[in-house]
Amino acid sequence: MEVAATLPNAEIENVLLKLAEPLLVSYECFDVFNDPSGVKLPADRKSVAYRFQYRAADRTLKAEEVDAAHQKVLEALTSKAGVKFR
Repeated sequence: MEVAATLPNAEIENVLLKLAEPLLVSYECFDVFNDPSGVKLPADRKSVAYRFQYRAADRTLKAEEVDAAHQKVLEALTSKAGVKFR
C-alpha cells in the first residue's frame, strides 16, 4: 500500500478496527519502505505492507467470502486513510 509519509500506522489500524469486518481476525504490518531521494517512490510517500488473515470459527471460508471481506477492507483503507494500492 502507498500512503502519505506522515501517516502513522496507528491510523491504518484504527480504520481496520472501526471497520470491524468479522472475517478479518488479524493483521500485521511487516514492511515499511520510503525513499527520501524520490527515485523509487515519491519522497512524500511511503510503502506499507500488511498481512491480513481471514477466518470463520464455524466453517471453512470460500474464496468468494474472503474476496468480499478483503474488498471491504481495501475500500475502507482507500476512503478513510487515503491508501493507494501499488
